[in-house]
Amino acid sequence: QTTQKQVVQERLARYDQAKLRSVISRLWVSHAKGLRNSDFIGQSDPYCVAKLGVTKRARVVTQTAVVNDDPDPVWNHGPVTVDWKSDKALRFEVWDKDLVGSGDLLGEAVIYKNECMVGLHTDLDLGPGNGTLRVEVAPARFERNSDGVLEPVSDRIPYTPPRPKSVLEVWVRSAEKLRGANFIGGERDPHVRGLL
Repeated sequence: QTTQKQVVQERLARYDQAKLRSVISRLWVSHAKGLRNSDFIGQSDPYCVAKLGVTKRARVVTQTAVVNDDPDPVWNHGPVTVDWKSDKALRFEVWDKDLVGSGDLLGEAVIYKNECMVGLHTDLDLGPGNGTLRVEVAPARFERNSDGVLEPVSDRIPYTPPRPKSVLEVWVRSAEKLRGANFIGGERDPHVRGLL
């Protein structure tokens, strides 16, 4: 089976630096905070899987180690080279490792290629009540090592707090000159419906 590193070396042999910067980035998975507990005894045993794509056919880029009994696991995983190819999204899934089966999904988040190609270092929301995941993704540049092989490297991206969640508040204070819509007669029952 071809490793991610072999894929990168093959691409390096075929593309120039400018093209490579648009398809290769580096990934670090730092830690999670406030993960929900899905175990009956003790705390969850979380690990994180990063996948390219959002479908069932998404390919795994990397997986962290399992941290036992900790809702605030620290992985300090990476850097890992991400070869985007034609993919447009990087999905993070945080799982609780169980003794039997695949475990329980504790939360997930998606970031997009355009964000990663300029650099991103922030906390991702894993869903309501599921906590956050701190990741860093940086565009890669290539330097020759002592053996003359081009290797991806990148500058670290400064941490940026996550953008506040959008909140929409709608206030309906009054309505005037409503037309009658009751064909049988009787009282009107006006109401407002808002859809997003």
